Amino acid sequence: MTGIWQDMMVTGVPIAEKVMRTIAVYGFLIAGLRLFGKRELGQLNPLDFIVLLLLSNTVQNAVIGNDNSLAGGLIGAAVLFITNDLLVRFAYRNPKFRRLIEGRPEELIRDGRFIRRALEHNFITQEEVVVAARKQGVDNIHAVECARLEVSGALSFKMHEPSAGDTFHKEVLERLTAIEKRLPAAVALLLLAFVPTLSAQAGPSTDVWVVPMTQGGSQVRFGEPKNLTKRTGYDNQPGFSADGKAVMYTRMVDNGPTDIWTVALPNGTPQALTTTPQSEYSAQPTPDGRTFSAIRVELPDSTQRLWRFPISGGGAPSLVLEKIKPVGYHVWATEHTLVIFVLGSPATLQIADDRTGTSEVVARNIGRALSKVPGRNAVTFLQQVRDSAAWITEVNTLTKETKRLVTPPKGADYHVWTPGGALIVGVGSSLYIWNNGRWDVLADFASWGVRGISRLAVSPNGDWLAFVAEDTP
Repeated sequence: MTGIWQDMMVTGVPIAEKVMRTIAVYGFLIAGLRLFGKRELGQLNPLDFIVLLLLSNTVQNAVIGNDNSLAGGLIGAAVLFITNDLLVRFAYRNPKFRRLIEGRPEELIRDGRFIRRALEHNFITQEEVVVAARKQGVDNIHAVECARLEVSGALSFKMHEPSAGDTFHKEVLERLTAIEKRLPAAVALLLLAFVPTLSAQAGPSTDVWVVPMTQGGSQVRFGEPKNLTKRTGYDNQPGFSADGKAVMYTRMVDNGPTDIWTVALPNGTPQALTTTPQSEYSAQPTPDGRTFSAIRVELPDSTQRLWRFPISGGGAPSLVLEKIKPVGYHVWATEHTLVIFVLGSPATLQIADDRTGTSEVVARNIGRALSKVPGRNAVTFLQQVRDSAAWITEVNTLTKETKRLVTPPKGADYHVWTPGGALIVGVGSSLYIWNNGRWDVLADFASWGVRGISRLAVSPNGDWLAFVAEDTP
């Protein structure tokens, strides 16, 4: 009996050595898991599982040493419990130490797109993320606002939630669809045609203004602003011709369909570029300079697609992107690449190729502002972020990766880049410029009766800036 008791209770190595061995192995395992990634904790593939099984057996001898006694095992276990408890308590009270031990969560998906560098850093494949998403009931990766690899090694998914405007828009469409099913076709079409008219009547009367601009280095200066349209009604969505000598804009007359108009700078008379039963809006010069593109609201079903029109006003228009609809806004990034705002719940940002007619979603829940970044294969847009301020965000048209740049001032829904690389927004009667990490007032046009500045455009040579402002009462 004495021999059995001695074998059970007498340790084969000194207690101090037992304690040191246990703490050393514990520290090594923490460092190993921290070094080789969080996937070892949560996202196990068969290779990871085998490693963990062999690891437990490999370090066993390092912990117990030349000791098979019960007391030795209990002492080792007690040391593990005590060490872990002390470490957890210290980490709880010391955030820097906790981040050192646990690391930080990492985004693997943002706005429906995989972040390749994060996947490669953690050795996680897209297929493994998709499988984890399905286990949590997520069937559409493009509907994911954010997917994170948590410090525990688990994957968490945050889905896009429609904004109040998207929800309202969806409800209105559902109700109109229900009404359409109950009414004769002719009456339903009349109703659908009448709704946009009511919206236009309820909207504010706006004018298109221009102001001479000069830029030297980071300095931007303006001359005296001029109201180009100066009438009661809807004049909006300015854009410059390819040579910068004229402004194209959207005009509505007597609550009828919208058309594209143009006015030569600085003192030209407004002239219509389109006069059709359909509505056209959001005109942009095409890269060849011989035509312009615009959104057309087609009859009889109000489909919104992108069309190309002769700049001279003669000749027949042609479809640019036949299968992509409903298009809201667009900008040409290169000769054949477009960045487009596609209506939906939520609205999506897509990069399209006019040669193939195909597109790819690169962001969701976006604002209406699109602007080409000078000198780079990039376009900026306004990314709406739930429970946070919106961000002016850049998308690389080659890699299709997005990057947040800066939050605009409150009320600034539109922005524009100058050819010299200055970023400008408008709020109220003022223009602001992003300068050395802050927004500075660039100009205030209140004394000219300007108020409610919204859409912005800059001429190709950077000598004019156009903006939309509300009519003065």
